[in-house]
Formats: sequence, structure tokens, C-alpha cells
Amino acid sequence: MRRVVALSSLFAVVACRGADPVPAEAQWGRDGRLGIVAGGKSVATAEAHLFELGWDGKAAIVDSATKSTGAARALKIVTSKGAVGVLGNAEATADGLNLSYAFTPPPGGLKVMSVQMAWTLPEDFWHGATWLSDGKTGAMPAVFAGDVHVYSGAGKDFSLKAADGTALTLRVPAGGSLMLQDARQWGPSFTVRVYATNAAGAVSG
Repeated sequence: MRRVVALSSLFAVVACRGADPVPAEAQWGRDGRLGIVAGGKSVATAEAHLFELGWDGKAAIVDSATKSTGAARALKIVTSKGAVGVLGNAEATADGLNLSYAFTPPPGGLKVMSVQMAWTLPEDFWHGATWLSDGKTGAMPAVFAGDVHVYSGAGKDFSLKAADGTALTLRVPAGGSLMLQDARQWGPSFTVRVYATNAAGAVSG
């Protein structure tokens, strides 16, 4: 159990290269999630997310009461203690895309199990892909074998390469905890979670 005392930004550099020379594109959706498209196909979707006590998962939605401008999106996570304000920002760079989420807890704080940047990866695109993180490598399961956990560890990089050559890389400059899950127990997708860490000033135990 952790108490949110001052949530700072979760930050990642996202690079996606399609199998053809056409560059990947990123776009905010009306649901508050950021979609990545390569070669006309959806390859990943990102969202700000947290787990309250009892692993009650909550995802960010659009905060319609706050105006969004430019590359930023005003979001919120509705919790049992009030709304957590979230400012998402996605800016194109020479390296790919800088994506950050800045969290503001409700008055009085909020007890959470974890806070993360969550990436949903469609099964039909990434099953059988090769993943690499912190010197460790493996393959995305071709079929769900009943085990949700695929990989977890601390590091600054996580990359995937699909059978058609499409590559997706997440770089977390400050470092953090990474978890790869086979989420096909709940739907046709995999999930990569980038967790906030105490070193980043996000949560304290």
C-alpha cells in the first residue's frame, strides 16, 4: 500500500518504425488515450492509469471542464477520494515522441497500490513478436497459456519487434519498473506498464 504525496510526471520517449518507410503517427482520442498507428494499423494505445486499494484499476478520461491546448490534454482519473488531475503531453521530436503524464492528487491525498503509464498492444499485431528489456529478451506468447505475467524488471528501455519488421521502443530516461503482461484473459491484447518510482518523487511507501 502506498500513499500518493506528490505525483510528478511519468515520462517516456516513444519510437515506432513501420515495416515500410511511412513514419508512425500519434493522435489523442476522444477517450483520453493516445493511439500509435504505423502503416495504417493500430499498434499501441497509451493511457494514464492507477490502482486503488484492492487493485481497483482506474484509467484517465478526458476532463471536459478543462481546456486542452496544443499537444497537451487535460485528463482526470475519478477515484473513491475524488478526481486525480492528469495532464498528458505528447510532442513529436527527432527521436520519436515525448509522452508525459503529470498527476495531481485530490485534496487529502490518495492511497494507491501503483501509478503507471499503461500501453495496450493488440494481439493480432504483436503475438509472437520479440521483446527486449535491460539485456533480457523473449517472445510474446503466440497463444494465451493461462499465465498473465510475461516479464517484469527495472530499466530504461523496452522494445518490441513484430514479424513484419515493425519496431516499437519505449525509453524511460529516469528509469522505472516495467511489466509486460499477457492480458488476453480479459481481451485480445498485451499490456506494458511503466510504473512510477520513489526515486522519481511519485509515490512513497
